[in-house]
Amino acid sequence: MYKHFLGDAKKTKDRSKGMKKVIVLNGDAIEGNHHNTIQIISPNPKHHVEIHIELMETFIKESGFSVKNGDELHYVTGTESHTGWEEYGIQQHFEPIGAQYHDELYLTVNGRRLWWVHQGAKPGKGVNEGNPLRNYARDAYWDCVKEKREAPHMITSSHFHKNTYDSFSDSYRHTIHYQTLPSWQMKTKFAKKVSAFQRNDIGTVFNTVSADGDIRFFEPVLWGWKQ
Repeated sequence: MYKHFLGDAKKTKDRSKGMKKVIVLNGDAIEGNHHNTIQIISPNPKHHVEIHIELMETFIKESGFSVKNGDELHYVTGTESHTGWEEYGIQQHFEPIGAQYHDELYLTVNGRRLWWVHQGAKPGKGVNEGNPLRNYARDAYWDCVKEKREAPHMITSSHFHKNTYDSFSDSYRHTIHYQTLPSWQMKTKFAKKVSAFQRNDIGTVFNTVSADGDIRFFEPVLWGWKQ
């Protein structure tokens, strides 16, 4: 998994040549010990923080992250039973390179509005995979119409350890892309109970927004299909 992690850092560098990088940690920077599991390397969340910081310092270096280039690092809050307030402390560690901390992250990149939250739509499973994403995007669109707000062009959430994609379009007038992110955790005994027989994706998702506003979704290279 660590080798895959380093490979994703290199892909970030390769795919962002000549571009501004925006790196988003979309919640649950640490695991915590809320299930009293026997499977984590340490039951002490402070140790998890130290591990996360070391990993992110490596990723930042290997990905070619540069404050001079205008690159950005964002932390979105995860599930408090996992993280407590530790994510805020992690973000503060990276404040010298401009890291920011959000409950909901709203970015505008080349005219495209990108929304990020940790807990959003469930991915769905079997023949229904993706349906909850489309419904969530449709609800968000019509809420924005009702409230006279500008709707997003992309919504990203995490939490379910599964990489999925779907979209909603209002008769071509406006399209919302929705993606859920993979994790960086092998499937635990707890996950095998609550998500029995379902895949557990591990890896990084890459998107680009071109100067004219085209959003590109790269097919992620996932380590976790074997779980």
